[in-house]
Amino acid sequence: MRRRYHLPPYWLNMVSTAEWAWNAGFQVNPWGPICIGSDYDGIIDPCGNKRTAEDFIELAQALKTYLRWYWQHQLGPIPVGNADAVIDAILYSNALRFIQKHYCAD
Repeated sequence: MRRRYHLPPYWLNMVSTAEWAWNAGFQVNPWGPICIGSDYDGIIDPCGNKRTAEDFIELAQALKTYLRWYWQHQLGPIPVGNADAVIDAILYSNALRFIQKHYCAD
């Protein structure tokens, strides 16, 4: 495996989780269980000084860049997909789907 320690921790957390999911057999959508919570998953120094929801656009662009780079350099087992759809799901729809499934009445 190539060294990736120079990348931001929030990206490494996401890609490591997706790779674990892929290797565990969740190959239809290994990005599906991933979302960024309001505490940025406990990271003390938030995502490159992206501290508020207003910064999500910049964060989304950065994550899409990292994901395209990951796929371009074939750094892991997850095949190329739609970076826009993956990152939009991680930042928005995955969390919404989880909340609707577990906290909303039918």
